[in-house]
Amino acid sequence: MHRQLRVPRNFLKVDSDPENNDETLSDSDEPITSLIDNTSKTYWAFEHKFLGFAKLKLLAGLTSLVHLVSAAVVMISYKSTPSDRPTSRIQRTAVCWGESMTQTNHIDTDPSYGWDRIDSIAWLIFTFFVLSGVFQLFTLLGTAYETNIRGNKPQYWRYVEYSVSASLMMVGIFMSFGILDSNLHVCVFWLTFLCMMLGLTADVVRHHIRDILDDRMHMRQLVVNLHYLSWMAMLVPWYILLRVFIDFQEHAFEESCNRISFNITAVDCTNGTPTNRISADKTVPAFVWVVFLGLGFLFNVFGFVQRWQFNQEFDFGMFSIKGCCGRNKHYLVHRTSTYDAETTGVTTEAAFLTLSLTAKLLLGWVIFGQVLVA
Repeated sequence: MHRQLRVPRNFLKVDSDPENNDETLSDSDEPITSLIDNTSKTYWAFEHKFLGFAKLKLLAGLTSLVHLVSAAVVMISYKSTPSDRPTSRIQRTAVCWGESMTQTNHIDTDPSYGWDRIDSIAWLIFTFFVLSGVFQLFTLLGTAYETNIRGNKPQYWRYVEYSVSASLMMVGIFMSFGILDSNLHVCVFWLTFLCMMLGLTADVVRHHIRDILDDRMHMRQLVVNLHYLSWMAMLVPWYILLRVFIDFQEHAFEESCNRISFNITAVDCTNGTPTNRISADKTVPAFVWVVFLGLGFLFNVFGFVQRWQFNQEFDFGMFSIKGCCGRNKHYLVHRTSTYDAETTGVTTEAAFLTLSLTAKLLLGWVIFGQVLVA
């Protein structure tokens, strides 16, 4: 009877080589984000097992069709809305300079100047749905679609579409909350565009790390930096929105708003003051906060999918639970024994398609709802 030769664990492991440092994490060294990662891994493994690539392509086609139908419904609904509804306009900031440049800037209140807010929202959402549907169909019909997904390669056209559609959606969100400064809209558009391009760059670098023969750890750190830098570009517009809500809640500009008034033609003849004044006890309704927080979650959840995708290839957790958030010693170590490009590629695509059918549709219709109720 032959005895089985037992080789000690890590017998062939070179301790000084970080590329081979693939040992199992102990409970004390488990990264802080492991619970989220394990939960998402279980869900998307389920998707990969029962979805299959053929059904994945069917889901992609359904996503494209739903967005194109949504675009048609948006335009039909917009054309059927009354044209004499009350509205405001998208305008540039009127910069007022006095002799010592102490005048306060304001938005030009000339009702004949600028673009109609409701019209602008309708066309933005229509364009958003058309871009989502056309680009998804274009990607699906491409000859490299299956090859790219099975190899977990960067999806260039996805990022190109997101760079425009997400930027338009962000501007639409600003308009929906009454932020009508077109100069600010330009900044918001390009910050969102920058976020998507940084995400594409991080994905490209991540994929080509294996082709680089030296200093791979350094390149992985570059991927991490690009990923989180894209978050910084995206969080700036959301900070501005949050600041607007807080200012309104605290009546920060009550005097200015009452002086300008929403309708400068509505004047009380008895005292010559605007009749459409801001109530002193006016606060942001609870449901508006829910909408704001919901939009923020739906818009930014796409970034967490990319982080999950990267974390399947190398450890993205900078800290571990041990020692109260100590540094994770496996940070940026490649998951050589567990990483599977096809599984990661298919489940990542399934995640983005699922979000496209849920988050993007909800975002579009919540914003377009203002056109329907105008």
